[in-house]
Amino acid sequence: MLIIIDMQNYFVHPSIRDHSEGIKTVEPLLRVLAKCREESVQVCWLNWGIDDQDLKVMPPAVTRGFNKAMAHERGGGWHVGLGKPLPDDQVPEAHRGERCLFKGTWNADIYEPFKEHMTEGDLRFDKARMSGLWSPELPMHKWLRASKMKTLLFAGVNTDQCLLGTLTDAYSWGWDCILLGDCAATMTGLGAKEVCDYNIATNMGFVTDSDIFCGAESILKAKKAAKDPEQLATPPESAEWRPVDGLEDEQMSDDEFVDCTPDEVEMNGDEDKENKKIT
Repeated sequence: MLIIIDMQNYFVHPSIRDHSEGIKTVEPLLRVLAKCREESVQVCWLNWGIDDQDLKVMPPAVTRGFNKAMAHERGGGWHVGLGKPLPDDQVPEAHRGERCLFKGTWNADIYEPFKEHMTEGDLRFDKARMSGLWSPELPMHKWLRASKMKTLLFAGVNTDQCLLGTLTDAYSWGWDCILLGDCAATMTGLGAKEVCDYNIATNMGFVTDSDIFCGAESILKAKKAAKDPEQLATPPESAEWRPVDGLEDEQMSDDEFVDCTPDEVEMNGDEDKENKKIT
């Protein structure tokens, strides 16, 4: 499943802020979306979308990130406070008076270049934290567990904030995580994106890009196209095969292989179905 995080007007629309790095992700992300449609990959839009009840129970550690005075002291100055009215000079006239990232508002809606590429089959989830998976009681968390999805692709903004928070929780709960590096961006600077890419690639999953993803061939589609599925195991003549260092002379006998089906694999060695996080 492709999870697109916070590609909302509030974060990337030029009338509200200059998120040039976020704008750069639009073209590669649109190509990834087209590939997902072609391969029937589920698409999910995960966005900030709060209401008054969220504000009542929101911890200070969350609200402080949107504190206007503190942002100004840090040299940012573009946050107005969650749920606060947006300045008139930051939104189109038709949307003046909207509250920051409130559900149903224009500023909390999907960034306009993506709207025409959305389908009725897409999923949309709201969040009121940096992570969309911080609690197993969240609708998105429940949907993912019920769907038995195993692999999650990540894109959106900001790489070092909401994207990283959601990906980290997904990794901790046992999903396989793949970051589409050129489809993610941040305004932070300070090498933040590079550090995130490195940590994800080495500790929490995988990092690839839109070109590699869009150029990949579906295994299922290849099997259907092949007259003899066994030929898929034969490398093409143009393929370059290299042994893993230190394993050139090692061979495995037939009795060292174990055949099993996915249903026979027990994750985490947990026999209690109710205690499993993902099956």
